[in-house]
Amino acid sequence: MSNKNVRIRFGLLLEAYCRACGAYLKSLVRQVEAQEKLTMLTETLQEREREKKDTTQRERLKFLGEKINQEDYLEALQNFPCPLNPSQLLGKLLIKECKVMKSAKRPLWLNWENPDPMADLYFLNQMIIFKNGDDLRQDMLTIQMIRIMDNIWQTEGLDLRMLPYQCLSAGNCVGMIEVVRNAKTVMQIQRMSGITGTLQLRSDSLHEWIKSKNKGDRSDLTSTLMILLSTTLKVVSHCT
Repeated sequence: MSNKNVRIRFGLLLEAYCRACGAYLKSLVRQVEAQEKLTMLTETLQEREREKKDTTQRERLKFLGEKINQEDYLEALQNFPCPLNPSQLLGKLLIKECKVMKSAKRPLWLNWENPDPMADLYFLNQMIIFKNGDDLRQDMLTIQMIRIMDNIWQTEGLDLRMLPYQCLSAGNCVGMIEVVRNAKTVMQIQRMSGITGTLQLRSDSLHEWIKSKNKGDRSDLTSTLMILLSTTLKVVSHCT
């Protein structure tokens, strides 16, 4: 819809979809309302950063809490279907556990209470990273390619126990990413090896980290895993 050349075409497709989705339209409206509030919130944070460049993390958290505690934000950001997985409901927003991340675009780390009665058996809360200013379409394509490769491997009898996280591009440079619990980012792993450049990617440092987490009988699988992941990354790089 942000592309003027195809805006009318996709606007008609969107209208046809909304007219045909019946009662589910109410859930879509709730998701759109929540996204609009989060977009406004991140834009306000970004504007505030430009005006006051020496803002501390404590000040950001205080500002975030004050905004979310406003009645209109609370109403829009609680008890609506999760855009990453519409079968789940995002319950009460746990404001004290939300935070502004240190990335330049100030993405939001948001934490919701899981209202599912069986939530105690798996995850207590549901966490999502909301980003405004980054194009997540390439991220979505990468995850899709990993899922395709995983299906191919499993068809050939190789189960790498992969659980790709959810990623959704929900607008022009706006989207959401599922929080991967108890995980290390590639940058964190590389910093352990003394690499500080954001554009540097050394597969040997990733290999050594994976190897350190899979000792004993499982260590022989790390080389195979790295070869397969390298192949996947090459395929993704050609696609993007």
